[in-house]
Amino acid sequence: MPFDGVTYDPTRDYERLATQFEQVRYLMSNGKWWTLSELAEYVDGSEAAISARIRDLRKKKFGAYNVPNDCISGGLWRYRIVAMLYGIWVSGGKRGHWYADPLSPGNALTLTDIKAAIALRDSLPPVELPVSYTVALYSSSDYLR
Repeated sequence: MPFDGVTYDPTRDYERLATQFEQVRYLMSNGKWWTLSELAEYVDGSEAAISARIRDLRKKKFGAYNVPNDCISGGLWRYRIVAMLYGIWVSGGKRGHWYADPLSPGNALTLTDIKAAIALRDSLPPVELPVSYTVALYSSSDYLR
């Protein structure tokens, strides 16, 4: 993971930051809303450190996760990771076609991409059983496990 910053020292900071990042990502991957204090109960770090890891999650170099926030009241906020669609595989018999790269979070698919994949699936000629056409949708939650 490419952490950086003026005060960042890889020898001193990398292991700690990488561990915090993975812990925050793992906890938030269930789609549940989390406050900083709730995450701090499970992650070895302060609320400020956890807030920094959430900001990291949003950065392209860390996966460009979709992390919305919601104000509960006053200055209390909650956060979660929302699954984004990264790839569609349309297959049938010996044919197949990828729409977007399923391992590139920065390439999340648009509704237009999804409609195009479904149109492709629907345009393929019928085949005899047991071969069938399949559309598989891959989201961020598939890659967090």
